[in-house]
Amino acid sequence: MSALSGFRDLIKYILKTFEIYNMLKTHQIDPVFHTNNNRTEFKLRGKVILSDLRLSDLHSTSPDVNSQYIFNGGALNLIKTLTLTSHGQTVDTVREFSKWAGFKNLNRTTESMSDISKYLNGSKLSLDTTEEFFVINDDRKSNAIRGSANLNSLMPYLSATNTLCFDDLILTIEWNTSPAEVFVQGNRPANFTVSYPTLIYDEYLGPDADDRVKEWRKTPVLFNGVENDLVSIGAVAAGATQTFDGRIRAFDSKFLRNVVLMTDNTTGNSLLGHVRSTAMFNEKWNLRVNGVSLLPFNGIENPNTKLATMDDWGNFFCFMNGQYLQPHTSVGGNEIDEMSGQLSYLSLKVDNVINQLDLVYQRSGNIAASSGVFREATNVYVFGLVGRFVQFKNGRLFTGMLNNF
Repeated sequence: MSALSGFRDLIKYILKTFEIYNMLKTHQIDPVFHTNNNRTEFKLRGKVILSDLRLSDLHSTSPDVNSQYIFNGGALNLIKTLTLTSHGQTVDTVREFSKWAGFKNLNRTTESMSDISKYLNGSKLSLDTTEEFFVINDDRKSNAIRGSANLNSLMPYLSATNTLCFDDLILTIEWNTSPAEVFVQGNRPANFTVSYPTLIYDEYLGPDADDRVKEWRKTPVLFNGVENDLVSIGAVAAGATQTFDGRIRAFDSKFLRNVVLMTDNTTGNSLLGHVRSTAMFNEKWNLRVNGVSLLPFNGIENPNTKLATMDDWGNFFCFMNGQYLQPHTSVGGNEIDEMSGQLSYLSLKVDNVINQLDLVYQRSGNIAASSGVFREATNVYVFGLVGRFVQFKNGRLFTGMLNNF
C-alpha cells in the first residue's frame, strides 16, 4: 500500500511539474512591419508577457565584404532608437540606443574585458598579459555576424518589472542609417541594408492569468528611464584654452538620478568609431546643478578620477585590445593614463530635481604636430536616468515623471 501511495505521489509530482512548465509559451515572431534602414515593428500578443524580451538574428549586409561593426556595440550599433508603446502611448524609449548599449556592454565582464576598478583601488591580481584571453580575436566580418540582445538589460522599464500586461503592445526599432555610426573606419561600406531580426518572448498561460493582470494594474511601476541630450563643442586652436559653460535642457523639471557623458569625435577610431576621448586634452569637467557646482574646485581634472566615477554604476569593464593598443602597459604595468587616449566615460550621481543643469568644461589644444584629433570639434552625448512611472487607473494607461524616487 505504501509503495502504491509513493507511486501516486510521484505521478502527481510529474503532472504538477508538467503543468507549471506548460504555463509558459515561447513566441518567436517576425515583425508586422519592416523597411530596410528605416524602422521595424513587432506586435506582442498575450495577456501576461514576461519582460525578458530577446532580439535575435540581428544583422545587415553591405557591398564591402571586409566591413566590421564598431567594437563597443557590435551588431547593436545598427539600432538607433528602441521604443515600447501601448495604444500609441510610449511606455519606455531609449534614444541613441547604440551608444547606450556600448556603455552597458563595457559595464560587465567577459573573457575579453578587465575590471579597471581593481586597478584603481589597488586590489588587482598579478596578470600574465601574454595569455590569449586578453586579445580580441574576432576577425569575422559584419556580413557574417548575427547579433542578439536581451532587452531587459538595456531598457529600464523591462528591468523594473517581471511581467507586461498591456493591450496592443508594440516594440519599434528605428535603424541607424549612417555607416559611420555602425562600422569601423578602415573598412566602412558606402551603404548597407538591415535585415529584420526575430523577437522572442514568453507568455504566461496559467489559470490565474486574468487575476495577474488585475493585480498588475493596481500597482504603478517605478523605474529610471533613459533620456539624453547633445552638446556640441567647436574646434580649439593649438596651444589655446577652450571653455564651455552651457545649458543642458533635457532634464528640466525631472528627478535626475545619474548622468553619463561620452564624447563623439569628428575623426573615427579604427576600432571604436567616433565614440572616444581623444579630443579631450587637459580636460576639466563639472556640472552645475540648480546653480551649485556638483563637484568641488575644478571638478574632474585627470583620467583616473574620471574613471573612478564609474563606481556609481558598479564595476567598470574595458576592452583590452579594443581599449588599448598595448594592454600589457595599461593594465599589467603602470600606464593606466593610456586609456584616456582611446575611450572613456564620465558618470556622476545627481539625485536631484533639475531646475537648471549646466555643463562646465575646459580643454587645451594639443600643440603636437600630429595631434590634430586632440583639437577637433566634438559632440558630448549626455545620458541621464530620470525617475518615471507607468500606471493603469480607471482603465487608462498613465505615464509620467517622478519628483523623487
